[in-house]
Amino acid sequence: MKKSEIPLTEAERHLLHRLYSADYAWTEQEVRQHLPNERFRQFVEDKLLTVTSTEIGPLVLLSAAGQRAVYGSLEYSGSTEWHINMAYTRLALQHLGWRQSTASETVDLETFDTTHRFCEVITPDGPALFCAKVTADGFSRRHIGRVAERLKSQALLHNFTVILAVPNAKKGRRLAERYGSFLKVLEVRPQTISGSMLARYQHPGPHPEQPAEGPYLGGEEWKTNPKYLDFPGHVLHILQQERSVRVAAALQSIEVDGVMSVALLRRFYGLEAADLLKALQVITTLRTSPRQATSETRVSFLTLDRRLAQQADSRLAHRAGTGCMRHLLDIPPDPERYRAEFRGLIKLESPDALWTAEDGAELALEYDNGTYSRDTIQTKLTTFSERGFRTVWGVSHARRQRVLTTLFGQQLHGNVLLTEWW
Repeated sequence: MKKSEIPLTEAERHLLHRLYSADYAWTEQEVRQHLPNERFRQFVEDKLLTVTSTEIGPLVLLSAAGQRAVYGSLEYSGSTEWHINMAYTRLALQHLGWRQSTASETVDLETFDTTHRFCEVITPDGPALFCAKVTADGFSRRHIGRVAERLKSQALLHNFTVILAVPNAKKGRRLAERYGSFLKVLEVRPQTISGSMLARYQHPGPHPEQPAEGPYLGGEEWKTNPKYLDFPGHVLHILQQERSVRVAAALQSIEVDGVMSVALLRRFYGLEAADLLKALQVITTLRTSPRQATSETRVSFLTLDRRLAQQADSRLAHRAGTGCMRHLLDIPPDPERYRAEFRGLIKLESPDALWTAEDGAELALEYDNGTYSRDTIQTKLTTFSERGFRTVWGVSHARRQRVLTTLFGQQLHGNVLLTEWW
């Protein structure tokens, strides 16, 4: 692993330690408070810091390389998702004007939380148990229901409130009404206005040299190259076309899939981001498997939709993974028969994409980056089956491919796809 090229002062080590262990992530305003602009740029350039888009705007986190520079290892590395949610908890409390209870004023509400995810806070109405989540658009209805049932008796007996903070309270509105005697679901969106410092996207720059206009794969030699033996037929056909045809095909795919990684653009179309000047490019660092620090990778996404370009990195990765599945399955980008659910919220009962074959059979595509629990996977498979769908499951890493093949292979249509979109 490449070490930091920037020598850190002791003060900077303490500052980055604070970012990682106390603040968890910074907004642009906080970056401006703590770091000179040029130093921040150097840290991003050297990959010590990474800018991640979330439902409340871009946040700056200490990267895996940054953790090595500060701590010497990744031994105590927490997931990116955990850090984002902890930062959201901090920012939400600031936004609400609340604070965590001190040792001298606590009434030990946290003892009722066996998950250790809630904190006791002081509100104008007294102490409460508080938990916040911004990733995946907040808590699911099912999770909110489980929380309510788990804490109901203790909350009513000891007369305290359970408060869940989310970026969109629509999902929990009915449950909040049902358990209104002790449960509140609050929509909290702290102000994290982004300026030029954390610009989310840009148009790709022009080619440094005039690109070749001919086919990417020409002649006969490539046919004996092992690299192309497993390429889908539709992809091989496109790679043998002139550049203008490949550009049009790539744009059509992005229109249908919502997002494409530059890595897939190179692999399946023989093009660079500079070939698609109409596209919006988002460059970021993320974990292709959110719970594995070693999977942290610099990636580049392309989209034609400004609203989509503003969405969280995890959503862009999910859409890119689903689009990669479509390519691997040799499904053409026909919007009449293929529908990717990239514009709306991902729902438990809906697949990431649905393909209708010529005989009317419907194939559900589901991409899994490793965060789905076994119960969630089984619920999805059962629901899709009840809706008459055959299901293809895609995963981001080989180990998960082996595990899910063993556990769920008999319920799937075909093999679990290894979907390395980055």
